Amino acid sequence: MNRRKVWALLTVLGLAATSLLLAFLSLSWNMVGAASDGPAAITDIQSLDTGFAISETMFATDGATSGSSLDVCGDVWVIETVDSAEDVGTSTSLALEPTYPYTPHISYHDVTSDNLKYARLSGTTWFSQTVITRGGQSTSLALVPTYPHTPCIAYYDQQGWDLRYTCRDGITWTIQSIHGGRAGQHGTSLALEPTYPFRPHISYYVPWSDIATLFHTYLSGTVWMSGTWAYEQLEPLLSGAGRWCSLALEPTYPYTPHISYQDNTNHDLKYARLSGTTWLTETVDSAGDVGWYSSLALDSSGNPHISYVDSTNQTVKYAWLSGTVWLSETVDSRGLSGDYGTGTSLELNQANAPYISYYDDSNDDLKLAYLSGTVWITQTVDSEGKVGQYSSLALNQVGCPHISYYDATNGDLNYAYLQHVVYLPAIMKNWSPT
Repeated sequence: MNRRKVWALLTVLGLAATSLLLAFLSLSWNMVGAASDGPAAITDIQSLDTGFAISETMFATDGATSGSSLDVCGDVWVIETVDSAEDVGTSTSLALEPTYPYTPHISYHDVTSDNLKYARLSGTTWFSQTVITRGGQSTSLALVPTYPHTPCIAYYDQQGWDLRYTCRDGITWTIQSIHGGRAGQHGTSLALEPTYPFRPHISYYVPWSDIATLFHTYLSGTVWMSGTWAYEQLEPLLSGAGRWCSLALEPTYPYTPHISYQDNTNHDLKYARLSGTTWLTETVDSAGDVGWYSSLALDSSGNPHISYVDSTNQTVKYAWLSGTVWLSETVDSRGLSGDYGTGTSLELNQANAPYISYYDDSNDDLKLAYLSGTVWITQTVDSEGKVGQYSSLALNQVGCPHISYYDATNGDLNYAYLQHVVYLPAIMKNWSPT
């Protein structure tokens, strides 16, 4: 490693001290792959110089440094089949454990048997199980943030015509019925408070003819899975507002809920947040038939960001709150009709940059878009057959994207990710500056 590369490295990392320079001059970089992301290895400095070299741009854009190691994302999508038993993989919801190796958990619907299923990666093997039989559409999964990261799922039970909530206690799933009237049929969204008792919050739409509006509910108890469900109605009865809702909680107490959703009567994208004991609602976008399949995320300052489908113009759009003004822009304009399952899924990385997964129904492909500066970069994740419906996106702590989705050609649940790579320093023997 010559001095020019060393100084470029120090410039990106913001390290100016002479002592740190001397430390880096004595290091080369070796790469090891994260266990759950698949193995990868570069074992010597010659490999770095002639093969997979670390570039200054990788330091600047693709990773985060921690101590004397560097975490980055690879540039080749790895695609796995999670479940191929029968026709499975609609209504997917993905969550990653918060620490290395960022184990993925997925809830999804078995179309053939009409069952709610759950899958988890253990080492390099996917294990799946049936949570309930004859039910389980519109699933939304969240993990308890502390070990053992208990999975919890909100879902619509089409046999009981009600919204239900379940968590796995060891090997047993405890199920609670929450709200009838086909509650959750057109989308549910679940989030857990980050501290004990990890109180669940769920947003959902009740389409029943004399209700037709958006609700928020939470479990009121002070002990895990205890208490009663408290209901809050956000829009007037028969308003038609609340489809394709997405819920996020602020990370600090009182864990204020924020919700994006579609007003199906006026065909607008709307947003609601709780202020004290009052829900405040506002229109985000009203240009055309918009707000389909919204996905909401909060940035580090608590500001909302929303991805959604504009059915009129057949585009994926992105909106964010700037001060008191909502701004929006087109992400991809390649023939997205808003057909059922088109979907969007939004996540923000640690720098608050948005990433969006979605189904491109003009090409039957799974796509990912991310904002680089002021330019949206789109890439095809999977194009083998008709793939990408019901996608669910999660980013690990490094910012590497992971996506669960439905392979309609084969009737499978698929999982795609960019490999997480860790560069570790290794002392270079018999080396001296030149």
